[in-house]
Amino acid sequence: MSETIIQAEHLSKTYQSGSSKIPAVRDVSIQIKRGEMVVITGPSGSGKTTLLSLLGCILKPDRGKLIVDGLEVTQFSEKRLPRLRQKHFGFIFQSFNLLKSLTTLQNVEVAYWLRGVRGKRARSKALSLLSQVGLAERASHLPNQLSGGEQQRVAIARSLAGSPSIIFADEPTGNLDSKRGDQIVRMLSNLVKERQTAVVLVTHDLRLRSFADALYQLDDGKLTSGR
Repeated sequence: MSETIIQAEHLSKTYQSGSSKIPAVRDVSIQIKRGEMVVITGPSGSGKTTLLSLLGCILKPDRGKLIVDGLEVTQFSEKRLPRLRQKHFGFIFQSFNLLKSLTTLQNVEVAYWLRGVRGKRARSKALSLLSQVGLAERASHLPNQLSGGEQQRVAIARSLAGSPSIIFADEPTGNLDSKRGDQIVRMLSNLVKERQTAVVLVTHDLRLRSFADALYQLDDGKLTSGR
C-alpha cells in the first residue's frame, strides 16, 4: 500500500472583501500518496490556487487539519513553516518564476542554497537535475535565451532539488502550447514515478486528466472525485 504523504481533513478558507465573505475552499478532504500524480481540474475562480496554497502550507486554513508526513502542521508557527516547505515540498508555477539575472544552472542551484547546500556539491547536484530534464547543454544560458518549454523544464528541475516528498504544480502548462504542455506533464509524471515523489497539479486544462493517477474536480471551492 502506498505511503500517504499528505492528509487533509475538512479544510476551509474564506476571504474577506469589505463587508463580504468569499468562501474559496469548502470542507475539502483529500489524501495524497507517494508516487502518484493527483490532478485537480476546475474553472478559473474555483479555488484551485487557494487549495494548492493550503496543501503547500503557504496559507493557513480557517478550519480543518493538515497532516504532512505524519506531522499535524495546521497549528505550526510561521517560523516553522519555511523549514517544513524546504524539507518536504517543491513548487512549479505557471509563470516559471525563474530569476532573470541567473543562468539556468544557478536557478536550480538556488534551491540547494536555500537548503544549506553550496559550492561544488550544489553545482554538481543542480547539473545532474538539468541532465535529467535534458538541459545540461543549456546550463550557462539565461532564462530569456530559453523557450517557454525549456524554462518550464528548468522549473521542474528546481522543484526536484532536495528530493521533496511532494511537488505542487499550479497551472504548469498555462503558458505553453498543447504539444509542449503534454510533453512537460509527461516528463513530470515519469520523474515522480522514478523518484516515488507525489505531485499535485491544478489546472483548468481538461486534457491533462489522462495523466492522473487520482483525479478530482473543484467547483466553487468544493472537491469531488473525478473518477
